[in-house]
Amino acid sequence: MAIFYAFSAHGLFDQLRVKDESAHIVLRETQAWIFGGWGADQMDALRAVAAEMAQPENANLASICGMLASRGPPEYRPDYMIIRGMVPRKSPQDWHVEGLEAGAAWDRALYELNNCPKQD
Repeated sequence: MAIFYAFSAHGLFDQLRVKDESAHIVLRETQAWIFGGWGADQMDALRAVAAEMAQPENANLASICGMLASRGPPEYRPDYMIIRGMVPRKSPQDWHVEGLEAGAAWDRALYELNNCPKQD
């Protein structure tokens, strides 16, 4: 689940900064690939862990989210998403959302979209 929360936070952040919305499908495809090969019993067990982790007072969730928050917004170029887009590109830098404030987008990805509890 720690890996999934990290994947989710980074993917949600990348969705906020990659302006070609057709490229965002890669997150759903990756999630389907991650969970697609598991049997019903394994998925039920994973859902139970996910439900427990989703509780705001969960210590594991707080630890994972705290680690992600302390690292700050990623600085990598999200090529895995950029190359999936269907909008024709005109320059190597035309993929990003103009004026996006990385810190605010990272906070949104963590706390609003990924449901991390706010750290004091």
